[in-house]
Amino acid sequence: MDDDGCALAGYNSQFTEGLANEVAASMNYLGRRQTQTPPDLQKIIFNSDSFVNAITVTSAGTLAVCYCAVTEDNMCRVQSNWKLVTHMTIKGPKLNQRWMFSTNVVFRFSYEGYGLTSADTIRVISADGKCTDDNFNPNTAAFAYTALKVKCPVPCTEVGLSNSDEPGDLSTKPLADDAYMCDVNNENCETNDITHVKVINEQLTEITFQFNHGMLNGDEITLGDNIYCAPGDPVCTPEMLSALKGVYDFADHETNSGTAPNTYMATHKLYTTSNKR
Repeated sequence: MDDDGCALAGYNSQFTEGLANEVAASMNYLGRRQTQTPPDLQKIIFNSDSFVNAITVTSAGTLAVCYCAVTEDNMCRVQSNWKLVTHMTIKGPKLNQRWMFSTNVVFRFSYEGYGLTSADTIRVISADGKCTDDNFNPNTAAFAYTALKVKCPVPCTEVGLSNSDEPGDLSTKPLADDAYMCDVNNENCETNDITHVKVINEQLTEITFQFNHGMLNGDEITLGDNIYCAPGDPVCTPEMLSALKGVYDFADHETNSGTAPNTYMATHKLYTTSNKR
């Protein structure tokens, strides 16, 4: 996606809530200084200076953030006014994944998503429940609804209500440098560090792991804090380092409210070679 791609992409009401069409964009999401309480005149906020004009992305994945500098009659009529601002990864699971298991057997499963971490959990609820039930804390995962038990084969505990000691939240363990070759309980993991990084050009970077990384073509990754510019390197800059890692600071990361995120990610797509490391 580039500036021309932004001009041709259009709006997708299935992907976002709020920003659904060109008229809504030009009326409700103009760049304005924030005068509403609390005021912040040092930022341009794209909500027409109204907090109610929010944009909700409804599915996980990588998106492009685009901006039209000048509109006319609620339209961005000049293609060259479209600019690509950045790419951003929206964290969460991929949609429309399905699994099938026999009843009364112990099972585990894997799922795919974007930006997942070991802090994320999965809760399996009954078909008549919704994730939004009980203030986004649904009780329909309980054994009475699902006949599910967790931590099997031992101790194999019935799932209780959301306020119980066992609400049925299943741990997630994405592949990472410190989460390699984990056991069936997502424990006793080994490490697999990156040993070499070589920037080939603006689009390609070659990385080498200690061991077979186990990833597939098309998997997406970010790099961690243990990669840095060599002292005295006249070429490497913080901006280049952020681009290499796929993790970027928001402009207000040092002055935000503390509840706002400090960083965002734009993951890199992996292409494997014959060398599985």
